[in-house]
Amino acid sequence: IARTAGEILEEVSGKYSLIKIDEDFNIQVEDGGTFYPISRYSGGEIDMIAVSVRVAISEYLMRFGPDGSSYSFLILDEVFGSQDQEHREKMIQMLRSLEERFPQIIAISHISDVQGQFDNTFLVAEDEVGNSRVEALS
Repeated sequence: IARTAGEILEEVSGKYSLIKIDEDFNIQVEDGGTFYPISRYSGGEIDMIAVSVRVAISEYLMRFGPDGSSYSFLILDEVFGSQDQEHREKMIQMLRSLEERFPQIIAISHISDVQGQFDNTFLVAEDEVGNSRVEALS
C-alpha cells in the first residue's frame, strides 16, 4: 500500500515519492532523505497524501473481491478544496490515469473549475422545499 501510495503521490505532487505506514497506521512522507509525520506538511499536501493512500488502499482491497477489479469504483468527496490550480490539475490527471483500474470514479466537488473536467458531470441542487434534484450537465 505504501509503495503504491508513494507512486500516486509522486504523480500528483511532483515532489514526494516515499511513504511509510507503521503498524498503527501512522503515515510518514520522505522529504530530503528524512521521513516526517504528515502533520509537518501543508493542508494541500496532506490532502494529496490522503488521496494517494485512499486510492492505494482501494486498489489493495479490490484484490479480495469475487472477480478482482470487476466491482471497482472509487468515490472521493471534496478532495480538491485545498489544492492550488496546478495541483488540482495534477489531481484530475491522476484520477484520469486510474480509469482502467477504476472504471467508475465519482468525484464530488463544489469548485467550479473542477466541474466539467470529467466525462460525465452532474449537478445536485436543493430545491425550495429542501428536496435534492439531479441534473446531467455533460
